[in-house]
Amino acid sequence: MSSLFGGTVLRYAVTVGLYIASMGFGVVVFELNKTKLDLVSSFINLEMTLAILGACFPFAMIVLTSSLSTVAFGALASVSLCHIFVIIIGFLSGIELPLLMEAGEKASVSSGSQVLAFDYLGTVAGCFTFPLFLLPSLGLFATALSLALANALIAFIFAWQQSYSRTRSAMLLTTIMGLLIFSDTISEYILKEFYL
Repeated sequence: MSSLFGGTVLRYAVTVGLYIASMGFGVVVFELNKTKLDLVSSFINLEMTLAILGACFPFAMIVLTSSLSTVAFGALASVSLCHIFVIIIGFLSGIELPLLMEAGEKASVSSGSQVLAFDYLGTVAGCFTFPLFLLPSLGLFATALSLALANALIAFIFAWQQSYSRTRSAMLLTTIMGLLIFSDTISEYILKEFYL
């Protein structure tokens, strides 16, 4: 969003703030509904949803920005819509962590503190890996698809182990892998068609 709309510091602050607030809301919603959820199937569905959103988000940003550029208040509308994506992903991520903690404790595999520790360590690893390695070497679209692939792979592994939604998770994993293979071609087309 910084490359599309400028204002790196403002964009970072607003995005992180909205994301964390949305995570908090996701935690609250999970706590209110956790007794009604099948933890494993909910986790698999959540990972698949995050994979789809993560794969689509950068492409959708370019298309939205281009499509709304000629409309009155188009820049404001496109920034707002992009932040809605951030809110949705933050909300789902907020459900993801307590869902993992609850599932780990019920299966006696891990404690909540272990899950939190790995989450925090993963956050630190992501903070360095994303800007220093992934983005410079793969570019925006391939990086987004690589991260989406990680979610899809997790969903596929859990689905395979639990005999739940195997076909859907396999199709999603295959689709994202295909998009990743052709990410350069797809990104060139989208940039030429909608942005340049």
